[in-house]
Amino acid sequence: MSESIILKAEKRELVGKKVENLRDKNFIPAVVYGSGINNTNLSLNYSEFDKVFKRAGESTLIDLVIDNQTAVKVIVQDIAYNPLNNLYQHIDFYQVRMDKKLKTNLAINFFGESPAVKEFGAVLVKNIDEIEIECLPQDLQHQVDVNLEALKQIGDKIIVSDLNLPSGIEVCSDTNKVVALVEALHVEEIIETS
Repeated sequence: MSESIILKAEKRELVGKKVENLRDKNFIPAVVYGSGINNTNLSLNYSEFDKVFKRAGESTLIDLVIDNQTAVKVIVQDIAYNPLNNLYQHIDFYQVRMDKKLKTNLAINFFGESPAVKEFGAVLVKNIDEIEIECLPQDLQHQVDVNLEALKQIGDKIIVSDLNLPSGIEVCSDTNKVVALVEALHVEEIIETS
């Protein structure tokens, strides 16, 4: 099992427009909620959250430590971004129950180079960048890796059912959906008329 990803947070009293004061001090307003718990308003250090989110994404468990209490297991449920500067505006965490399956999206990480693209000049089309899954929280993983070297000929494709997922993870997306494919480069012929 991978090491825990820990994020510290503090309860906050400021709500509404007053949260701008937090953002000015390099903090992000956040909330944690879940089945059977009360919603709790939080503030997070911007740079600490940024480091954790780059590592965890939206499908890895985070140990959220609120006011130095015992950590609770959460996933990032939603992020609001500032439309002007793309900075984090607000974070929603979902506190998970370790005995209850949850649905989330799993990022697809493409790697390798398709021989069809390299040798035949084909065009690589990445059709989706995540799939919906359901699993127990301890089975969550950060991403699923997809090796593009499997696309050897023009017309080859990788579909969701081809993905190599560990046991315990059930795919909720259409298993016949195309993840990536290679197709011939279409060149339009220009006919000159005199």
